[in-house]
Amino acid sequence: MRSQDDTNGDGPLDKWDDYAPSPNHRRGEPAYRITVTAFDDTGSGRPDRRFLWAADGTVARVERDAAATGHRDPQAPAAPHLSAHK
Repeated sequence: MRSQDDTNGDGPLDKWDDYAPSPNHRRGEPAYRITVTAFDDTGSGRPDRRFLWAADGTVARVERDAAATGHRDPQAPAAPHLSAHK
């Protein structure tokens, strides 16, 4: 499952979230968990930065396509305390 957003209101999409089923979720917890959040930081129309989320809701890896080549270079998470859970 995927959600797409225009976060700055200029028309083109600039944020994408991918979700996967969470088959062992408890009652009252979401049936899906976020797996990837991607951003278009440059206005190119395609993601150039991605957060890959671990099953526990923390950022497992950050990838950036700084050269706009379609090749993403892994980076350490920007803030190890980031969590998809509120």
